[in-house]
Amino acid sequence: MPRAEGRGFDAVHILLPILAQLLLLSFDSARVPADWKVAKMTSLYNKGPMLDPNSYCMLAISGTMYRLYAHVICPLLTTWRISKSKIQDTLFGFYPGQNTLQPMFILRHLQHAARTINQAKQLFQAAHCFL
Repeated sequence: MPRAEGRGFDAVHILLPILAQLLLLSFDSARVPADWKVAKMTSLYNKGPMLDPNSYCMLAISGTMYRLYAHVICPLLTTWRISKSKIQDTLFGFYPGQNTLQPMFILRHLQHAARTINQAKQLFQAAHCFL
């Protein structure tokens, strides 16, 4: 494998084992260091008068280590919860590669059918199966 030019490539090889040990230590101890959970808050102008505080929404910017930890642990938790059936298969948005568009499409068509044939009670029963 050819050696890349520059200092950045060497830094990755030096930092990778250290980062891996830190993440493993946090995972094994089931604790996330408090410094990792600190987020910087900033206001983001949305719309309306610029002097009105209600025209702004808050944006939290997480630290790098916390985001790295979350990206490492998320696939592990997803695999575990699917293999152990810890989440219902009707919760489409919590499965990789799935979203809520198909159930929303079905509900919208059921709603249209209920309005067409005026059977709202059956619509409620059908919607309840999805929720």
